[in-house]
Amino acid sequence: MRKVNNSQSVCFVIFYRIYDKHGEEIYAIALLTSEQESQYRDHFYYSFYSTKLHYAYNTYKFRDHSIEELEQSTNPLAAAVIAVKYANEHKNDPNEKFNFKQELMTQIINQFSNEQEKPRLYLYALFYFIDYLLKIPKDLQQKLEHNITDFVEKEEIENMQAGNMEASPTLAAIFKEYERLGLEKGMEKGMEEGVKKERKDIAKKLIHDGFSDEKIMELTELSLEEIESLKKSLD
Repeated sequence: MRKVNNSQSVCFVIFYRIYDKHGEEIYAIALLTSEQESQYRDHFYYSFYSTKLHYAYNTYKFRDHSIEELEQSTNPLAAAVIAVKYANEHKNDPNEKFNFKQELMTQIINQFSNEQEKPRLYLYALFYFIDYLLKIPKDLQQKLEHNITDFVEKEEIENMQAGNMEASPTLAAIFKEYERLGLEKGMEKGMEEGVKKERKDIAKKLIHDGFSDEKIMELTELSLEEIESLKKSLD
């Protein structure tokens, strides 16, 4: 046995560990940012006596395309490349990273939230990638989660929650906030229905005691139509 140690072999090791653990389809890409990227190979080849291995993967050179070009791409990995480019250009400006992270995540939700299973996998993977690449201060992160929750439609959130995939920190916070808002709305609706029922019960007693419609409206804040409906239900 001999030791092999280079960046290409590391790519293979990461691929194999993920594949061995999850048994899922994997799309591998190496994002090349160094000055020596032209010398980087897009494969790993190993041969020792009769044992041979050839692992090939995708590569992307950052100089090949601008952010403007990548924004027009339908390839989900274009968003990951944009995130890396932007992180490099604005690594010392948290407000700039916040604005960009919010815009990029919103675009990704619009593009993938209502699609089928594989695009949803892209969404989860991209959110993980962007979350850990574009880290921002806690106050800005909370603002980001709040803004995205307000922006995303109910159906989009429900589509994103489908399945048992583990959500990134931002997605998990969005789901939690959505559930909290749903509970609050449910409680408010329940309280409103309870008050409405109580007013109708009072109105029924007033009708039975012979109060005028105007007086019942004044005491219960029910409409004339609601009072008329109650009278018919008592007949």
